[in-house]
Amino acid sequence: MNIINNRLFPGSGTVLMGDETLTENTALLSKCFLANETNLYPEGMKVKDAFRWTREFYPDFDADYAGELSRLFELPVKKKAAPRRIEKRTIVIFRDGETRGIRRRPDTGLLAGLYELPGLEGHLSQEEVLEYSRSIGLAPLRIQPLGEARHIFSHVEWHMIGYQIQVDELEKSCSADMIFARAEEIQKRYPIPAAFEKYMRYII
Repeated sequence: MNIINNRLFPGSGTVLMGDETLTENTALLSKCFLANETNLYPEGMKVKDAFRWTREFYPDFDADYAGELSRLFELPVKKKAAPRRIEKRTIVIFRDGETRGIRRRPDTGLLAGLYELPGLEGHLSQEEVLEYSRSIGLAPLRIQPLGEARHIFSHVEWHMIGYQIQVDELEKSCSADMIFARAEEIQKRYPIPAAFEKYMRYII
């Protein structure tokens, strides 16, 4: 669905609707809709109130069926929606000239099986990030702070800070499990999710 809606780009092949490609095709994309994992309901809203407001915006919303499904799945409609969990992460872009380091996420869990920019738990200082770089066999030459970013999933928020680190060599020196590729190769073969959008400008 992300590829169909131009959020990710395929490494090969073409997505068609009829005989036309969907890529950068505004007319065809206007006929598609993707509801992603981001929920922007107010924190503390009860499920029954979410049903009521949905009916306000979408008159064809079947509240009776929604109630039936709630009972079937034992969803407590009078209970407030759980607040999203906050996770602090430090995103690190490693590069040596034209090569960047990325990695593949686990096959289960959030963004399962997708590619990502390397990240560490917590908000780390420059010194801590440099120490991590050395611990995986890299020799940092320069470090550049990349600022803050935030991405909202249905049940968790990533609060991120980023660094770009120039090293002498990546592929021959790095002991961490990473994929080393040039910018154009990443664009074609290793699509990165929108959660990392702010930092992708330093990749491509």
